[in-house]
Amino acid sequence: MAFTKDQIKAFNALDIEARFNKTLDLIKKDNKVFILSDKGGFVTMTLDDAGEEVVIPVWPDLNLAQECANGEWEGTKPDVFDLDEWVTFILPELADDGIMIAVAATKEDDGFILSAKSFGEEITGDTE
Repeated sequence: MAFTKDQIKAFNALDIEARFNKTLDLIKKDNKVFILSDKGGFVTMTLDDAGEEVVIPVWPDLNLAQECANGEWEGTKPDVFDLDEWVTFILPELADDGIMIAVAATKEDDGFILSAKSFGEEITGDTE
């Protein structure tokens, strides 16, 4: 079930930690991770002026991702990954490349930033 405009507004009004926790709950429940992509692949942002700290934003819902597909991300589109594929294949590659994850970014902030490995641990509960 995709978020309505009112649900998007309420979700985005949550503080960053509440959005993070809600995102984890929804991803675990629905077994889906949403990203934005363009012809070049995953949409990324950088946390530093040098462009060395690369981050991929993720959302728990199609419409939340679509809400951010404007401004500098104009022309991008939401894509969905099955949680199993995300955890098994995508996150290990991102971790190897040193890419971070931005959980539930909004138009106003970058979301909750953590390493790909930490995000995987949060999603799976596996803290090996």
